[in-house]
Amino acid sequence: MYRHGEKWQSVESLLVTEQGFPWGSAIQSYTHVGTTPNTPAAPIGDSVRLTNLANLYAYLANGDAVRHLVLQQGRYISGKATASLATPSDGSVPTLPLIQITGIAMTRQDAITITRRKANALLAYLKRQQVDAGIPAKHRVVVAVLSRASKAKVVAGRKKTVPVLVFMSVMVVTFGLAFVLQNVRPVRERSSSRPGLLTRLARHTS
Repeated sequence: MYRHGEKWQSVESLLVTEQGFPWGSAIQSYTHVGTTPNTPAAPIGDSVRLTNLANLYAYLANGDAVRHLVLQQGRYISGKATASLATPSDGSVPTLPLIQITGIAMTRQDAITITRRKANALLAYLKRQQVDAGIPAKHRVVVAVLSRASKAKVVAGRKKTVPVLVFMSVMVVTFGLAFVLQNVRPVRERSSSRPGLLTRLARHTS
């Protein structure tokens, strides 16, 4: 038997943004959230603030509240899904408001399923918190699915260490036993061909 089975990995990406897709405008817009004229204007689509929120949401996704929502979505899956800021392909520091949900499980489908569950649980948790806090819809942060988990890849294959060791051990024992038997048999044959003690004494006295 294999000591460990394969491990599959699936990924889902989420975009943290605002209402109205502020990324589509070439001009930086500002808004006054407060009720007084002296309220400072806040930039719409501020990438720094949204990236900080994405980092915070990733921590929330890995917390107990979201984990509890994941467990409520169906049968138990032997695997794990974690959230983090999406790291650029060159390995540099994340600067975009992108959350990456990474799920790992023993089968391809389980990896996809557990990844989707984590993403769905995070979205449900954030919406519930926004509603409970009474935040108007137009002022809510929007977390949109950018890339849905629909495929998975093998990240760890089956390990054959134990089967190889067992095979080698059996071979060593087999060859060792054959060697011992090969060396013991001639001794027994020579011993059986020698005359007994009484026979030798009778010959000697005669």
